[in-house]
Amino acid sequence: MSFHPLYRLTAQVFTTTLLLSTIACSAQTGSIPSVKDGVAQAEEPTIFNCVVQKGDWVTVAKRGNAVSEQPLMTWATREFGDEYSPKQRCEIVSQKLTDAVGKNGGTLKSLELTTGKLDNGYTVVCVVRKGEDTCNQDNLLFTLNKNNAKNPKMVLAKIANFADGKTQENNIDESSSLPEFVSLQSLVNRVLPEGNGF
Repeated sequence: MSFHPLYRLTAQVFTTTLLLSTIACSAQTGSIPSVKDGVAQAEEPTIFNCVVQKGDWVTVAKRGNAVSEQPLMTWATREFGDEYSPKQRCEIVSQKLTDAVGKNGGTLKSLELTTGKLDNGYTVVCVVRKGEDTCNQDNLLFTLNKNNAKNPKMVLAKIANFADGKTQENNIDESSSLPEFVSLQSLVNRVLPEGNGF
């Protein structure tokens, strides 16, 4: 049995349209395809939100329905004036972290926090890909206040401690080697409920 050429053409157009619609929907959801046991899966990208916890503005990680049990960072300093209140810094940094993950294909893999000095002399924390080590205006997360700028590696150690739930442990042994880089993936996996890390 042979079909009229017009039917074949219509079927081809329909199939192509369906395929393009599927691709477009996948792109809009921001899902990251992965393969598990030979079957393609969609993983939720990690995003970062600014919320209030116990009266403080904090940055939390979110993946699908899972929200971090501990905040990644708490924002309290008012050293930067009204223009950069704790709430505003929290919102800015949370969005910058989300953007950095988005530019990295929606995954935390190979993203690290480090510190550095910008051309304007400010000491900052930035997010870099593994193997990069330079902070600049494009990867800047936040500027350190005067006190923290004296020992930026200590700030990274405190962020790592904070993500471990050691919020009261401000005493870090400065004689031990302090980190120059902290894996963002490790930090997030520590604060998300078990089974939600990747």
